[in-house]
Amino acid sequence: MRVWEICHPHLEVVEGKLREDDFVVNVGAVWERLELGIEQIHVNERYIDPNKFVSRTYFTGNMRDLISTIAKRLRGINVQPIHHLKVAMGGGKSHTLLLLYYMVKRRDIRSILEKEGIDASIPEDSRVIVIDGQRIDPVIGYEPLQVKTIWALLLKLLGYAEYKKYDNWDAAPSVPVLREALSHKPTLILIDELSNYAENVKSDENKAGKLQVFLQTLMTAVQESENSALVLVTPIGAFESGFKLVENILNKYAKPSILAREEEYKSIRKRALFQDDFSLLTENIMEISRSFCEIIKRIFPDMPYNCEKLFQDNYPFHPAVDSVMMKLKSSKSFQEVRDELRFLAGLVYSVYKERPNDAYAITVGHANLRDDYVRGGTITKLKDPLLVAKVDGDLSRMEQIEDKFLRSLAEKVYSVIVLNSLVGEPSKLGASQDDIIFSLATPDIAPDLIKNAIKFIEKYSWFVNSRDGRWVFGEPNLMQVLNEYLNKVDRIPELKKEATNLIQEKVEKALKVAWDSYRKDISVDGRIFSDKGIKIWPSRPGEVEDDPKPKLVVLGYISPEESPVAAETKDEAISIAREFYETYENSPRTYKNTMFFLVAHKKLLDKSDPLMHAKAVIAYSEMEKDKKELERSIGSKGVESIGELKKDEENALYRSSFPVYRFLVFPSEGGLSVVELGEEVINEGKLLLEIDRKLKDEVKKVIRKIDPKALIDRYWPAGKGKLEFKELRDSFFRRPELELPINEDVIKEAVREAVKNGLLVLYRENKPVYKEYPKAINSDDILDKEIEKVELKIIAKSELGEERIKVKVDDSWFETPFKLEGLKEEEKELILEIPESYIFKGWSDGSKEGRKKIKLEKNGELVILLGKKEEIPPEKALLTITAKDKKRKEHNIDIKINGEKYRTPVQLKFERGEKVIVEVLPLDTDSLEFDGWSDGQRDEKREFTIQDDLSLTITLKSAKPSTRSVSVVAEFKDAFNKIKSYEDKEITGISLKFLNIPPEEAPKVVNILSMLFNKDYSFTASLNWKNEDISISTNAEGERSSFGVFKNYMNQISEYINEFKLEMSARFSDPLPLSDAILFDALKGLQKFTGYIQARLTIFEKEGRALKELTDEFIVERGEKA
Repeated sequence: MRVWEICHPHLEVVEGKLREDDFVVNVGAVWERLELGIEQIHVNERYIDPNKFVSRTYFTGNMRDLISTIAKRLRGINVQPIHHLKVAMGGGKSHTLLLLYYMVKRRDIRSILEKEGIDASIPEDSRVIVIDGQRIDPVIGYEPLQVKTIWALLLKLLGYAEYKKYDNWDAAPSVPVLREALSHKPTLILIDELSNYAENVKSDENKAGKLQVFLQTLMTAVQESENSALVLVTPIGAFESGFKLVENILNKYAKPSILAREEEYKSIRKRALFQDDFSLLTENIMEISRSFCEIIKRIFPDMPYNCEKLFQDNYPFHPAVDSVMMKLKSSKSFQEVRDELRFLAGLVYSVYKERPNDAYAITVGHANLRDDYVRGGTITKLKDPLLVAKVDGDLSRMEQIEDKFLRSLAEKVYSVIVLNSLVGEPSKLGASQDDIIFSLATPDIAPDLIKNAIKFIEKYSWFVNSRDGRWVFGEPNLMQVLNEYLNKVDRIPELKKEATNLIQEKVEKALKVAWDSYRKDISVDGRIFSDKGIKIWPSRPGEVEDDPKPKLVVLGYISPEESPVAAETKDEAISIAREFYETYENSPRTYKNTMFFLVAHKKLLDKSDPLMHAKAVIAYSEMEKDKKELERSIGSKGVESIGELKKDEENALYRSSFPVYRFLVFPSEGGLSVVELGEEVINEGKLLLEIDRKLKDEVKKVIRKIDPKALIDRYWPAGKGKLEFKELRDSFFRRPELELPINEDVIKEAVREAVKNGLLVLYRENKPVYKEYPKAINSDDILDKEIEKVELKIIAKSELGEERIKVKVDDSWFETPFKLEGLKEEEKELILEIPESYIFKGWSDGSKEGRKKIKLEKNGELVILLGKKEEIPPEKALLTITAKDKKRKEHNIDIKINGEKYRTPVQLKFERGEKVIVEVLPLDTDSLEFDGWSDGQRDEKREFTIQDDLSLTITLKSAKPSTRSVSVVAEFKDAFNKIKSYEDKEITGISLKFLNIPPEEAPKVVNILSMLFNKDYSFTASLNWKNEDISISTNAEGERSSFGVFKNYMNQISEYINEFKLEMSARFSDPLPLSDAILFDALKGLQKFTGYIQARLTIFEKEGRALKELTDEFIVERGEKA
């Protein structure tokens, strides 16, 4: 009969749902769930239900004795009161504590124990106290019950009214206090994880001492209380330093005891995995064992042991399973009972899933190594980075065996070899031909068939080799060495760090390839990111600049603890990116709208496992260092293969390092949003191109153009009517709810169009630009969307009524009457052209000048007051004096006539023959000077006798200002103070040359220089750079409007530049202070960089009205004349 026909595993075993954790119970967790009602604590249902729990418990001899002894003690019988269980992890300690807990709490459980022949009779008022040392914080204490110390917790659970009196570390309660607390009812105290608690307090000398005192007094009190018992548990191999703190005290009162003998573990396994009472299947088992042993004895007539007994003891498992488990126990991954049960559960699952006809007993050959659940209990537990791939490869190649039965048998042979080859002594690794036959021979499978299947393994397996008469999987020597070196990598922090760094290097390499494709396919002005804007694996938010430049932050997916930092959902991706998005250093991040993130996909990361490949590469590198020593153990051929294997792992690492990035996180109205990248990113050359496409075309986060009306209606900062351009610009980089312009020029173009279309007014130096296209947009330009207009009617009137005259407004001519429209507070200049038959009397606002500047403040009208020229009687002569420049433009200047002051134009009547003295007074402008009279006279003061009507014109010419040239050459660190000494000087020209700038600093210097000039300027740049060892010279020139393009260009090519020079210059028609021409804060910002400034200033000077040429030389600190 097949095993699956007579035996019945528990349902979760058959379904492959049983995990290692399902075999783990924590009595503290059960107690908190049942006694305190803490529902958040997850406990497997089998441990919450006492009947299910007991039904799966095999009662060992020692467990029976312990239960009976405890029951007698609670009845007041003088037996051992204190018990110390010291067992290995997974050795049944928590299982036993839970059994004792249910024995006291449940009468039905006591009845079951009595039926099992165990004395479990106790007084009905018995109580049980559970204390779990790992749940008590050494500082905070036990939070659920709000006590600080372990003894206060015990006293409270015992119902001792004054427990708070002892809830401190000053002194533990005395024996009388504890005895009083125990005296009210029969009491069982269960203390689990004592050494864990001791480990936590041992560093505090006071607490460690008080814990020792408490244990001493507690055990004394229990001894002196006739119906009290105490069970303490400490695990073997864990918290050893904590155990040493309490070891002597425990040994004084009770010797350590174990729970199960070696021969009982087979029964424990059967009860944990099967529902059956195997004592009821004795006849079936004996019949199967006889049939099995007849075959075995024919094959192995000299078998030295009792075959039937061996088979019966192990059933439903084949005896070969036990030998495999003995090997596996040499690995840390299989040292606990839970690991053994998980391994066996995989075998049972395989048999009951496939129901093979040869399954008279469950053997290792039935392990389906293709199945992930079976692997979880076998090969993947060893965490060998190559093991699974090798098994997959071998099984895949075995699919070439055409005969289905032989293919199935070959796979069983392969399972026997693999599971016998995983761990163990080198001489015992693998399986001999006899071992394989013993494991698989049945009435249906003859030895010759098994031998034939072994030949198929020889043919198709790449990793099973014959050595010393044994078939060993995985080239055991090389694999064993590799595993040792992998363990070395895991042990040594520096090597683990190397593995993480290696992954980062591969990601950086892939991003370099991606950048090269991105740069080739997309022009500078069309790129979202620069190469310096790609931040790879920053360790903290402060490593990612908080500035207006777009940044692609490629987040690392391996933490320092080697746990994956990856997401399965979009929400998880947002959570991973949030810290970098929201903070910079210790402050909130300002420019959130420039932050984009790549986050790895957890499933892809788990599948490709780059950390596994990275550790393998480091392990192979360490092996290469030890080549001579390794050659003795694995041979020269094995050593030669290390380099190839390392290369394969490096390639696998590169291929697995970057395609895991599938979540693109970007700023949005809700804070952050996510779009998933497609399969295109498997090709690293398409990664940035795909990101660019997603942001521009799919989610439309990055825009190339802004509609002028949308600039006002959608993008304008709320509550702002008037603001500087830089504030508007920065709002795009700060506000995540807005689309991100691809560069600053997109914003400037939208502003230009808005000004041109009359949606905005641009103010520069208080001068408005409105309904015209401004060529340049400066950071400090004022933009106003709240446009207020003023209308002023200009009229000319004389005593005869309204007159028509020409008026020049700024650069345009109008004829009165006309409406003068403009912006509120805008200034206009009016120049009148008075007809010959009229004289100008003034303006309606009382002013008298013929050339008038007005400010538009409110609607209204302004009247030009005129008078008709009088007829001059024949006995008087008319003197007319005007002032004009070389271009015949009329000017108003001050003159004296016969000692009286007048302002041109002037008309006066004199008696014929009267003497007249005219003097030109000093001009009130620096741009003009006296040149002479229209009749050829050159003196500013003249005298003549008037006989007839006389018209004279004072001729003016442009003043030649006195200037001197000053040159300064200095290092950046000194230039600020030297140039600033001239800040109050008026200049008409400035030229700045920037020399000897290191190429790596050039982009930052250019960025500062873009803010240096307050006025329009021109620039010329000379660059020498290398491309593939070819020297190239490039020149760039332009005006202020094109400097931004040059700045972006510099950011892109800075890494290739060998030499860089830049000259910036400006000329001014009117002199202005140096402090108005340049921004000294920008000049100061150059002090932290390396380079020289060669400055030339043209300084304007004037002494009264006499002009003269001046020269000056400035001696620089190096002794040169500039």
